[in-house]
Amino acid sequence: MHPKGFVFSRDGFEVFHYLTAQNFSIVKTFAVDMLSTLFMTYAHRIVTEEDIQKYHLWGHVAKVPHAEMLRAKNRHSQASEEIKTILVNQALVGLLQSVGISQFRLWDEGLGWLAFRLIRPGPGDGYPFSCKAWGPAKRVFSVWIPIIGFSQELMIHMIPGSHQKSYPKYLPKETHFTKDEYRLACTPDKTECLRPKMNPGEAVLFHPNTIHAEEIENGQTTRFNLEFRIEPL
Repeated sequence: MHPKGFVFSRDGFEVFHYLTAQNFSIVKTFAVDMLSTLFMTYAHRIVTEEDIQKYHLWGHVAKVPHAEMLRAKNRHSQASEEIKTILVNQALVGLLQSVGISQFRLWDEGLGWLAFRLIRPGPGDGYPFSCKAWGPAKRVFSVWIPIIGFSQELMIHMIPGSHQKSYPKYLPKETHFTKDEYRLACTPDKTECLRPKMNPGEAVLFHPNTIHAEEIENGQTTRFNLEFRIEPL
């Protein structure tokens, strides 16, 4: 039930067996095609999986307009019914039921329910420590799915048990992320945080109060992941 030893009620997140190898391949192809279309549109370049992994090395040299290409409206999709059926599957529904969510809907702010992130190591592409309860999506549970980049230093950064604690927060005056989302006001001790080890086909479900960060401090690969939100009814 708990393949990585994380328990949702205790830790505020859980890594779970999510997609079969075949379904992971289908989802990965969809995601890479979505990203490749953006590279072709904004950088006139065909990209392979290896190109995506090394994007942090060649993107600046190739003068890819990173911020423009990856603005929110370009990172979201309604996806197809096939992809929706694969992602909203029995493994996810079963885990949601086990944490008390029997009815839900996919969270969509008008851009599409499924999103991706392309996070280079170093330049602060991913948002710093925060939680969904501090932003506009206050009640949503998040599903986080790595697609490219599986070394541990590339994984989402979590503070286990943080969903049951209170933390000081502040609203940044300047940010290129969500303008009305608070951030953690203190620097967490490294012993409090971890990046779970994950394999292709695994995902993380986490609580709206769980403190987490998307940024990558060190690494040799650009990470590409999908994510979507679950709103309990």
